[in-house]
Amino acid sequence: MSQSREQDVLGGFETKVRGVKFANAESGLKRQCMLEGEGLKVGDLLVLKPVQENVHDSNAVGVFTQSGIQLGWIPQRDGSSARVTKKIDSRRWKYGAFVSEKRERSEDHPLIGFSVFVFFVEPDLSDEEIQRRFRERYRTSKLGT
Repeated sequence: MSQSREQDVLGGFETKVRGVKFANAESGLKRQCMLEGEGLKVGDLLVLKPVQENVHDSNAVGVFTQSGIQLGWIPQRDGSSARVTKKIDSRRWKYGAFVSEKRERSEDHPLIGFSVFVFFVEPDLSDEEIQRRFRERYRTSKLGT
């Protein structure tokens, strides 16, 4: 998969999450520990939070679990972070973000990694409706579940 792959599904895109090898500054919790085993599964709902005070990227977008633990960042290099920040800041869109792929450790790749599928919908949709749309239109066709 390329750095970011535009999807024709729900007007969204899929991208690899960066920064998974680091620990969280506040808690010291290693992100790799959160990704091991059943800690993160394909289809899990994620939270995206713009972090404008990030010194490396003024459009930085953190990727968090539903319980608020940071797992990484939407990448800056391909413009994904700027695209997400712009849409979230406009307040005309609500997003859905789900784990679309998980890569386990191997000899070639010593770190666990994952990709996220991000899409934008009308702001009046409930979280339940966003999840239903994701499962109906994306997960079923791409993941075969």
